[in-house]
Amino acid sequence: MLLDRIRWSAVFFGFLATCLCTFLAVPLFEHIGWQVNAGPVDMLTMLSILIGGFVAGKAARRDEGIQGGLVAVCYILVIWLGKQVLDEIHIANLSGLSALGKVDSWSNFGKDFFYFVAGALGAMWATPFNERERQRQNIVLRSTATTRHRPQAKMRDVTPPENHSAD
Repeated sequence: MLLDRIRWSAVFFGFLATCLCTFLAVPLFEHIGWQVNAGPVDMLTMLSILIGGFVAGKAARRDEGIQGGLVAVCYILVIWLGKQVLDEIHIANLSGLSALGKVDSWSNFGKDFFYFVAGALGAMWATPFNERERQRQNIVLRSTATTRHRPQAKMRDVTPPENHSAD
């Protein structure tokens, strides 16, 4: 089952990495003037999700793509959608409900799709690192399993010899 393969702690750490990159690095780069938009998608945000997906995939050590995809879904639902809702509430409070206008769901879907792809790719980027670690663990396990130890002599109840000294 799919839910059995999800390591929620890995998704959580990946989401935290995405949040740190989004809230710290993105404003810093925008302040410098480095903002790259590819159509509706902000590339710095995609880079943040890519890093978060990598962290989740590395922490999960299995089914990396699923973990990164969930990091992207968490970002979409919590950060991006939460920001959109707060912006809409602010606009509605200032100008009324008529100022909200029409919702452009296709551009939102396009962003979400690219964010999801970025999360999954970031997590799959961790696969070679995890594979190297698995190979190292297998080598260690094989080397410890093939070494043979001589059986230890059993300790018997042996009384120490008495010292007979010449009196």
